[in-house]
Amino acid sequence: MEAWELRQYGDFDDLDYLTNHLAGLYLRLEKPEEAHKWLNREQEILNDKNLTNEKRIAHQIYIDRERSEVLFEQGRYSQAQALCNQVIQESDKIKNQRQKNYSQKILADIAIAEGEFDKAENLLFIGFDEVKAAKDKRRTAYYLASFAKLEKARSNFNKAREYANKAHNYFIELGMIRDAKKVKFLLNSIICK
Repeated sequence: MEAWELRQYGDFDDLDYLTNHLAGLYLRLEKPEEAHKWLNREQEILNDKNLTNEKRIAHQIYIDRERSEVLFEQGRYSQAQALCNQVIQESDKIKNQRQKNYSQKILADIAIAEGEFDKAENLLFIGFDEVKAAKDKRRTAYYLASFAKLEKARSNFNKAREYANKAHNYFIELGMIRDAKKVKFLLNSIICK
């Protein structure tokens, strides 16, 4: 919030980054309405800026991907799914594999929540191959956590524990304490099975 108070000293990229990360912060604090407010501010900043088409698309998919995550956490799956599909389509236009990959994981999480396990598995395997190729530990941890949720939903508890342990170790290594706690809770729910 102190950074936001100094916003007049930032340029467009600074403000875009700041508003997007404030939205992410409020999502992690489990305050989705606040997250939406910051994403709306980010959208206003983008709408007021004259950018090349490719740069506008890049910023828009970042906003839309973050909003899809908020919608998913709110249980608003059809809206999250529509935004994810839009992000994937737009990401292909500008070859932004990272945002496409995040959206595929959200789609997989939606499929798990809706009991579409084969669809979820397919999305996770496709996305996980890209994550491994990029050597991105953060996304690897998130994908492993989703694999754990999928295997738990399928009652494959040994596999679920294996994935959850790996995800937990990555989150701890990365200092992502909140995510480590969430996956530890998942792990504890699997151990009880």
